[in-house]
Amino acid sequence: MKKIGYIILFVIVLVMSLTIYTNASKKDENSQKEKVFSEIKFLETKLVNLFNTMNSIDTRNYKVTTSEFSKETIETTEKSSSGGGESEQGGSSGGGSGASRR
Repeated sequence: MKKIGYIILFVIVLVMSLTIYTNASKKDENSQKEKVFSEIKFLETKLVNLFNTMNSIDTRNYKVTTSEFSKETIETTEKSSSGGGESEQGGSSGGGSGASRR
C-alpha cells in the first residue's frame, strides 16, 4: 500500500512540475517575441534615418498631446487673444501703410 501511495505522489509531483515548466516557457516566448519586435522597430527607424540622411531629407518627429478644456478656459483664452490681437493688428497695419506711401 505504501508503494502505491508513493507512486501516486510521485506522479502528482511530476505532473505539477511539468505544468509549471510549460507555463513558464510560454511566458518566455511572449517576452522573446516582444524583444524581437522592439529590435525590428529600432532597426527600422535607424535605417530610415540613415537613408534620409543619405538623401538629404530632414524629418522631425513631433509628439501630439491632448488635454481637456472647460468652457471657462476657452472663453478666457479667446478674450485674451482677441484683446491682444486688435492692438497688434492696428499698430502693424498703420505703420506698414505709412512706410509704403513714402
